[in-house]
Amino acid sequence: MFYNDKPRQSIFEYIESIECGLNKFRLLSLFGGINGFLEQIRIENNIAAPVPELRIEHSDNIQSEGAFCIYMTTGAINLCLNASGSPLKSTLGFEIPNNPFNYNLIGKTAVRWILAHEYYHIMYHDGYWNDHITGHALELDADMCATAIIYRAYQQMYGKIITDDRDLRCLVLYCLFSVLRSLPSDSGSGNHPTLAMRLRFIKSKLSSLRKNQKHRPDVLYQTKESHDAYSRLLMCLHNCEMIYIQSHPKHSHSSTLLKEIYEIELNYTFSEITQRWNEIAARIRPPLFESFYAPLE
Repeated sequence: MFYNDKPRQSIFEYIESIECGLNKFRLLSLFGGINGFLEQIRIENNIAAPVPELRIEHSDNIQSEGAFCIYMTTGAINLCLNASGSPLKSTLGFEIPNNPFNYNLIGKTAVRWILAHEYYHIMYHDGYWNDHITGHALELDADMCATAIIYRAYQQMYGKIITDDRDLRCLVLYCLFSVLRSLPSDSGSGNHPTLAMRLRFIKSKLSSLRKNQKHRPDVLYQTKESHDAYSRLLMCLHNCEMIYIQSHPKHSHSSTLLKEIYEIELNYTFSEITQRWNEIAARIRPPLFESFYAPLE
């Protein structure tokens, strides 16, 4: 938890406290519809308890937490407000309409992904943080559950505009990459896995989800749909990182992200995490249709 002298505020109180009209507008745009988004998660997970209150913590720390309430720091909010990415056309090969609805799409996606991630922790993960491998499994579970709900939201928002579903999945990955890549590096020694491991599982989740939500995820990529999505997302991730390096020359010689991701895939270094998940999953939550990557789901 983050402690300081400033009292925590509801999101409404926080936005009302902002004096600059432009910044207030940007915050309203960033959090517009967020209550309905979280309510949809509650309904889809058959949770009887109401959606936890979103509280704003005044801290430069960019981490958020979920414990009875969902706590988001002003540091995390500023990260989302100022989120930016490489040009869509050069990265993904297509663009989306330039209209107010798509203003700061990366930031809006990041806010919803962060809050969904913390909500899944509250719903399912309390009391299971025994060691760092278990912690990694729970973090990756929350990452992928949040990624799945973002993908389904994108289907509703852009399904009629972006006709190739592989492009839609790439847009989700592009937005999440743009934010996660800007975070301080994590060695994976704590509860949070490395950036490479998180991106690998996000990519795997987006690859395995079926366009038709009634169909079970194809975690082994046995269908043409999932196999094609996997190949396209791997290329997308490669493009995102290469363009990131080009725009951040000081990282060009030190970045090992793509190498780490390829080594994870080649050497199955995620197997210890998925094995732990298989051991604890039944105690944590009932199987969800948008399930964690595991051979038995």
